[in-house]
Amino acid sequence: MQHRVIIKLIGQLQLLRTLSKPKLINYITATSRNTALNHLRSVKKIAEVPYDDSIEDVRRHLPEIDEMMLYGELRDSVYSAWDNLDERNRRVLELKYVLKKPNEQIAKELGIRADSVRMVLSRARNSLKAMMDI
Repeated sequence: MQHRVIIKLIGQLQLLRTLSKPKLINYITATSRNTALNHLRSVKKIAEVPYDDSIEDVRRHLPEIDEMMLYGELRDSVYSAWDNLDERNRRVLELKYVLKKPNEQIAKELGIRADSVRMVLSRARNSLKAMMDI
């Protein structure tokens, strides 16, 4: 399984060369963990719970946490709350913001419909925001 991680990282060499050391460490860690989880999921065929909610609920909450994460204004709060997130929420946020994967690829890795990714991201951001000291 280790070779799968290396192959994925080799495919992203141009991106890896542009990342700062902390982002590079996070990227490699997230890639390793997600590759292992994908392998376990394919072996065990773990059932995922579908996330199908209304698009209006998604639109209501999208911009708030996106802006905070992108501009790093509350970085310390994010770091302190990050470890308290459950595995699924942490994983979906890593896929989107650390690994910068498109929603279609996130859906494939999570085993959900592509149009459900926005709701999953919304819930993950709301969970993170609720845990942050803001």
